[in-house]
Amino acid sequence: MYSWIHIIDSKESYDHIWNTIAEYRDLHLGSYIIIDGFLTLKDGRVFGNKSEVIAGITTYTYEKETMEKMFELKLVDSSKTVLFTDLDPEEIITTEKGALILKKAKLYKSPVKFEDYLEKIRYKNFKEED
Repeated sequence: MYSWIHIIDSKESYDHIWNTIAEYRDLHLGSYIIIDGFLTLKDGRVFGNKSEVIAGITTYTYEKETMEKMFELKLVDSSKTVLFTDLDPEEIITTEKGALILKKAKLYKSPVKFEDYLEKIRYKNFKEED
């Protein structure tokens, strides 16, 4: 199984990834997350913005090729997506059962609480209808 993090940087990006998850059987919803700061990749590159909190959604696929195909078809933005195992090991806690947890992340299981956070802290008028 492959776990992914998708940065949410606008209402449009949130709606897009949410609709993609809903439409494609091979992409599964994980958690809604808020990351304090940025994440460092194994190769030293930075994922996210050093001066901001990152809002994101985690997903998982059973095959890595599933996400690669979604990148090719422009269903998912590769510049806003990272594979958990590409992160610097210092960013991750591995549980006894092998689950990967981000050290700097706050997880939300409920989309309502996550959206409330985005509305209050990050994006004004996040919940407004178009």
